[in-house]
Amino acid sequence: MSPHGVMIVDMGAGNVDIAVMSLGGMSVSKTIKTAGNRMDEEIIKYVRRKHGLIIGKAMARSCKEAIGCAADADENKTFRLKGRDSLRGLPRAKEVNAAEMQEAIADITTIIINAIIDVLEDTPPELLGDIQMDGIMLTGGLAQLDGMKERLEKETGITVHIAPDPSDCVVAGCFKATEFIEEAESQRSTLNPLMTVY
Repeated sequence: MSPHGVMIVDMGAGNVDIAVMSLGGMSVSKTIKTAGNRMDEEIIKYVRRKHGLIIGKAMARSCKEAIGCAADADENKTFRLKGRDSLRGLPRAKEVNAAEMQEAIADITTIIINAIIDVLEDTPPELLGDIQMDGIMLTGGLAQLDGMKERLEKETGITVHIAPDPSDCVVAGCFKATEFIEEAESQRSTLNPLMTVY
């Protein structure tokens, strides 16, 4: 509820929600539909194009969670993909490494990082100073993607933190928000136009 600026980036399966919060509301925000599900789709396309192997979304997601990375891939980390040969139609398995997964999802990670940079560029200077001091907080499943934190720090020059239990942050936040619904409703039409979160 203070005028101090805080930047939250929630990277989930369907959306990436980016917001600079201050005075109990959002000062600047942006939502993009390019997130975890799109990464899974890109992995499926990449594996079929490069290895002639057809895999499903569940296999692509497991591969992303095991060896997916946004930067500095460790080629020694591998994952065994199981699927169907695109030519013969028979079951086949193929080992892929983290460098290949970094290549497969490179465009998606770049879109996400550029969206975060866009929000930073639109943030008022006084709030930007707070973010520079406190850092950016990542939540959501993609926050745990190897190299995402480090790449974002390199691209923005700002310290990045990953929330404890990032996959559960939205649920925990919704539960906490119920304590403030009445207060938000009462302030919706008063002096603070930012209180439109609910």
